[in-house]
Amino acid sequence: MSGILTVFHSAACDVENPPRETLEKPRHVAERIRRDRSHRVQLVAPTPASRDELLTIHTSEWVDAISTGEPVGLASEVFAWSESYARSVITSTGAMRDAVRHALAHGAAGALAAGLHHARAEIGAGYCTFNGLALGALTALDDGVGSVGILDVDAHNGGGTHSILGSNPAVRIADVSVSPYDRWSSTADRHHRAQVIDAEDYLGEVAVALEHLRGVDLLLHNAGMDPHEGCDVGGLPGITDTVLAERERMVADWIRSTGTPAAFALAGGYRGPELTLDDIVDLHMLTVDAFAGLV
Repeated sequence: MSGILTVFHSAACDVENPPRETLEKPRHVAERIRRDRSHRVQLVAPTPASRDELLTIHTSEWVDAISTGEPVGLASEVFAWSESYARSVITSTGAMRDAVRHALAHGAAGALAAGLHHARAEIGAGYCTFNGLALGALTALDDGVGSVGILDVDAHNGGGTHSILGSNPAVRIADVSVSPYDRWSSTADRHHRAQVIDAEDYLGEVAVALEHLRGVDLLLHNAGMDPHEGCDVGGLPGITDTVLAERERMVADWIRSTGTPAAFALAGGYRGPELTLDDIVDLHMLTVDAFAGLV
């Protein structure tokens, strides 16, 4: 492959004094791309999500609270509200939409967006403000795509995504977690959820999830690195750098073999006693490099 992978991010996605890695690490991943991957990856500024777009996935009360900071209690439900926080989440949500459209046109793309899959229509949760996965899926469907598959391999379940999209017959969700947080259930056969408690089972469950999504017209890869044993939020002993590298290789091989357009989001990844921010960036670069090999 000799193409250039497009990944959506800009300074508008950055937050002043970010309170957690969710809002901090995208800038560091972008810096790593500029420093070490500019020959393979280009960063493109996204168009912020419009209010009308946000209203397709969230209530007006939640959208307006984050946009304006009022009422302050609601606006600070996920993180303390600031203008840079609001600008960041609105822009990074648009990055997911842009990544989807680019992937449909060119095969693969990414968004340096984290904090998506716990957000519900009426409120954010679990470091997630707006559900960019939901906006990406609905954008694709509105643009004429027949079906969208969401592979969620964040350490935690994506209950917010399921609450927004689970009843849509054109959406298939495959969720592989290592934590019970935000677990969901569905009677629809098109959805699949597995919680792994033994690291030896992890890659096998990812393979099952990918097989479940075979036949979709677009894949959204919520590529969380928080299953890593070093993460203090969700990590599972035995899931190492090597395991997560193999997971990303498996996803890329599946995309290549099926010919499915795909867009990724960063999802979770947190410091721990033996995991620094630089280490977390290294892990997210596994996804960037896997997708760069697709173009």
